[in-house]
Amino acid sequence: MRPPDRRDDLNRRNFLKFAGAGAVIGAFTPWRAPTDLPKLEYRIHAPSAVPTPGGMPGKFPGRVVEVFHSKAIVDRRVSAPAVREMVERGMKELTGTGTTADAWRTFFEPADVVAIKPNPSGVLGTTTAPELVREVIAGLELAGVKRTNVIVYDRFPWQLFVSSYYGYVPAGVRVMGTADVLAASSAAVGHDPEIFFETTCFSELETRSYLSTVVSRLATKIINLPCLKEHQGSGPTGCLKNISYGSFTNVARTHSGSDDSRGLSGPPYSFIDPIVGLLCSIEPLRSKLVLNIMDGLRGVWH
Repeated sequence: MRPPDRRDDLNRRNFLKFAGAGAVIGAFTPWRAPTDLPKLEYRIHAPSAVPTPGGMPGKFPGRVVEVFHSKAIVDRRVSAPAVREMVERGMKELTGTGTTADAWRTFFEPADVVAIKPNPSGVLGTTTAPELVREVIAGLELAGVKRTNVIVYDRFPWQLFVSSYYGYVPAGVRVMGTADVLAASSAAVGHDPEIFFETTCFSELETRSYLSTVVSRLATKIINLPCLKEHQGSGPTGCLKNISYGSFTNVARTHSGSDDSRGLSGPPYSFIDPIVGLLCSIEPLRSKLVLNIMDGLRGVWH
């Protein structure tokens, strides 16, 4: 039986209408995967979970702050001063502090090595705004974190390059793409051969997804900067998909696949649910992710 092609009331017009109004949470009816998918069998190879004060679900569980600026985009260009004002206002409201510096110190201290995970997938205008990345780096500096201890990372170096992060970040900040290669040594940048999620979605040959060494070895804390966007395999996405699919290798295999041996032929069959949540539960990703700031400047439909 073929799954439905429609997505209830979710279409491009409604998506952009809700994005523009800022009414994102709870506004969509998610696309429903077919109920006849086989049960997912999986194995996680990772360190034992060690509870930390700031890791997911964070210091303020379930708390969401929405900020708006009428001049955030002027003549189709993002306004850096408006982004700065929104970040400062949002951080102070989230933490209940009186100054921007105190707000950032709630999460970070000078000894931290902080990894920033933007969404670089797409073209300019559909990725995490560089203006937001710069303001986050400025906030970390207010908390005493040195630029040399800040890393902007993703799986694909070419996407970071095309999205101009190499040119936008201040001098001293490192930009790293792990390129889906396993780290050959403890000092190498890549993906950690000792931390992986193993499963078979559509009879693929490579059944493991490995965690980035930026997460497992370099960073002490992580800031997640997703975009408000739609994905054809999962519907609207945000924080969890950005951090999980940008930190693990070999994740495209989880959606839009086919497996004739199991009666699955053609898209939109998807195992994004539950794999996104499972990847986010793996240590040390769960413990190191302490702050999510969603770029809602534009709603991205693709």
